[in-house]
Amino acid sequence: MLGKKIGHKAALIGAIANSLPDIDVVATMLIHDDLRYLEVHRSYSHAALTLILISFPLASLFNRWFKDKFSYGYWYTFWCTALLAHSLLDGFTTFGIQLLLPFSNMLIGFNNLSIIDPLFTLPVTILVVICLFLSKENPLRLSLAKSALTYCCIYLVITFGMKYKAHSVFKEDLASKNIVANGVYTTPTMLNCLLWSGIAVTQDSIYTGEYSVLQKSNDVKWLAFPKNDQALDVIPLKDDIATLKWFSQGKYFVWQQNDTIKFFNIKWGRADYRYQEPEKTFLFYFQFYKENGVWKRSVVEPKLDGKIGDAIRMIFNRIMDKPLPPVPLK
Repeated sequence: MLGKKIGHKAALIGAIANSLPDIDVVATMLIHDDLRYLEVHRSYSHAALTLILISFPLASLFNRWFKDKFSYGYWYTFWCTALLAHSLLDGFTTFGIQLLLPFSNMLIGFNNLSIIDPLFTLPVTILVVICLFLSKENPLRLSLAKSALTYCCIYLVITFGMKYKAHSVFKEDLASKNIVANGVYTTPTMLNCLLWSGIAVTQDSIYTGEYSVLQKSNDVKWLAFPKNDQALDVIPLKDDIATLKWFSQGKYFVWQQNDTIKFFNIKWGRADYRYQEPEKTFLFYFQFYKENGVWKRSVVEPKLDGKIGDAIRMIFNRIMDKPLPPVPLK
């Protein structure tokens, strides 16, 4: 949108513009609260109204800096496009965005793109880096930039096709096993768009399964957990509970061990299918417990302990429908 007239400065301005909505990360760093992070991240800084309004002063500022290069209207179009593109792209992931604030805090997520997907990111990065080494007069520069954008769009369309295939398999498999679900949800697993997680919510339980579009059989191995929602009634931290339920979008269950109550948000699927214990397989969870008679909460996050390579190999094996290695001995 800018490169023909201002050259490589356009890449810098575009990078700033497309990253600006993530300024909320600064706020979350100052909060030091994992639960508030869920409320703040991708909220007002990603809301459509905020981005449309902030584009006015930004367009005015850059119109002064780059006189006679573009009109004010063109600068405004650029800023709206760059800012909203960031927000909408985040909306394709499983985290979700609060696009409609301040009118609604509903989380919007199309759940077709992993938060980290190298097949989406790396080709675009390579094309953009090549553009940086070409002069603004080189016609190849604009062609590569358009190719990067075209690749993004095609890849997103492909992920929707993969999602539709996986979602159909999940629904058919549930029906064949006489599992009556009130809702069926499909999300991509980490680093790819070939392996999908299925979540089925029934009246009393929540099921989680997995399907690779490359596997030969459409049989899905489901693991069920009782929702156990009533266990939360004893916890006086009602606002915290409300936030967790809102963020999980109904994809959660509660696990009680002695005096500790654990809240599992499973909308990202399971991390390790060799285990049935929820603490060993889900990405993270919040737990509530009493300390000196006072209810408190904490978050438990996964620790890879330098085993990132093992995790990637496990995902690859699951994509290729290969048997998983046995559970490691203690």
